[in-house]
Amino acid sequence: MNEWLPKNTIYVTLHGSQAYGLANEFSDVDMKGICVPPPEVENHLYHRFEQSQNPKFLEEKLGYLKNPKNPKFESEIYSLRKFFLLAAEVNPNIIELLFTAPEHHFIKDSLMEKVLSNRMMFISNKAR
Repeated sequence: MNEWLPKNTIYVTLHGSQAYGLANEFSDVDMKGICVPPPEVENHLYHRFEQSQNPKFLEEKLGYLKNPKNPKFESEIYSLRKFFLLAAEVNPNIIELLFTAPEHHFIKDSLMEKVLSNRMMFISNKAR
């Protein structure tokens, strides 16, 4: 359906319990990411892409990270537009993407490097 998604994904990071050292032996793997939809998708009048849950390509690429005791692999990729809207509201589920450890960044292109280098701009009094 979103055949353009793999080549337009600019960032994928581990998140949740695995990313923050809170995992136990039965914890699953959770990933979140950001993509830049192609213009014909981003500018579509009726079907603008906002996010994709569990895109197959991510599990195919990163399935080796699965926990044998809990092979559940959950992922979500947001459009850059939706990411910025949620980050501007200091949504904690989105802001966390900016503060994961570099070794947990499995896809990261130059655009995302710029976003990450300016991540403190997203922190405001709303974060209280």
